[in-house]
Amino acid sequence: MPGYLGTALYLLAPLLAGVGLRRVGRLEPLTAPFFRLLEWAIMCVVLPLTVLVSVARYSSSELLGGLSAMWMALLAVGGCFLFSTGLCLLAGLRRERTVGVVLNSAFMNVGHLGLPLVYALLGTEYLLPASFYAVAVAVPNLLVGVFLLSSLSGGRRHLLDYFTGFPPLLALLFASVFVAVGAPLPEEVGAFFDTYLAGPFFFLMLLFAGYCLEVVGAGKYKEELVVIGAARFLLSPAITILAMMLLDLNFASDLSPRPSLLLSLMPPAAFNLILAHTYRSEEGLYGAAVMFLTLFSLFLLFPLLFLL
Repeated sequence: MPGYLGTALYLLAPLLAGVGLRRVGRLEPLTAPFFRLLEWAIMCVVLPLTVLVSVARYSSSELLGGLSAMWMALLAVGGCFLFSTGLCLLAGLRRERTVGVVLNSAFMNVGHLGLPLVYALLGTEYLLPASFYAVAVAVPNLLVGVFLLSSLSGGRRHLLDYFTGFPPLLALLFASVFVAVGAPLPEEVGAFFDTYLAGPFFFLMLLFAGYCLEVVGAGKYKEELVVIGAARFLLSPAITILAMMLLDLNFASDLSPRPSLLLSLMPPAAFNLILAHTYRSEEGLYGAAVMFLTLFSLFLLFPLLFLL
């Protein structure tokens, strides 16, 4: 497992490179289409392959670790969703602002930032529960995010479109079938992924996460950022720890607790910002939440992760 400095550089270098590429206006004719293509490649190739290999290489008994991570993810998302919704209703925020706070409070960056962090800190064996956790967060993020924002704009999407438009979920289901019938992937496939694909895949995910960070002013969103930060960095890990106790999981010996706790501490999902741009809804709030809370998590919370 790399030390703090090595892991920090591993995460920060592509993130900062993505931020820099976004800021250079002269490169926009090249970077804009490149990162649109990269967004498609991550969603349709990188994430599905990562989930497929990370799950299908194990046995059905080992799969139980992933299922417990999924339950912890759903509990954390649900708790943060209810917490932020209640505070927004008490504060009397208008509907568009409330949706922004709730989405950024409930759904964390488990894909572009979380999976690379688990890979860097814990190793490829922990990508099994991390994949279950990530999909358990990403599917409701897609469903709830598109439903809420499309309802604000008056648009609609058919329910089937949500699932066919999310290849990582299909990869997880496909991998689970492999495991259920007792036909895990050959060891050579997992070894090839670990040696040749994992590093470049996670580099591209971090690069895209950096490109999504927008330099925006946070002055008029101070209260909203406090609520989102409290949900992301206090309530979410607290619910995850409580869920571990309820599920009687051992932090030292079981597979799912450590990656689940790491992922519960992630900042708001970059996908929320993509949704905000798509539906042109409170883009400043989403940009501020993703930008400032990602930096907060990296520079202030990141050292704490090594105590885990």
